Amino acid sequence: VEDWPHNKAAPALDLADLEGRPWSLAQARGKIVLLNFWATWCEPCRNEMPALAQLARDQADDLVVVAVNYQETAARVQRFLESVDVPRPILLDPHGAAARAWTRRIFPTTVVVDPRGRPARVVVGEYDWLAADARALLDAVRRRRA
Repeated sequence: VEDWPHNKAAPALDLADLEGRPWSLAQARGKIVLLNFWATWCEPCRNEMPALAQLARDQADDLVVVAVNYQETAARVQRFLESVDVPRPILLDPHGAAARAWTRRIFPTTVVVDPRGRPARVVVGEYDWLAADARALLDAVRRRRA
């Protein structure tokens, strides 16, 4: 878990979801956003998805988990959804531009964005999103509202 670099602005995030509908970070303003960059071939990504999906359900009032798939087709992601619980929305990053802008392209990587739309923390690698450490991390970001 690392701080987002203080001198780095939030990159744009305008991608389409599995149905082709546009989605941007501005749509989630006022909520904490977890931008989870992942791929179906990534075993650590597969391992943390159920916890992220549960977290999204448990904290839906003020948190959105966005699963940003790295360079895979909608059909491949749809097949993956038959066996793994993945939080919604699921966005497609077909050329990897979003992953390059937001991460070091280590999967999974999750960027925690505060309710004002500013990146706060970066979690590189598999993480237990239901553990006390995760609750503390999210509570610290919640306090940034002021």
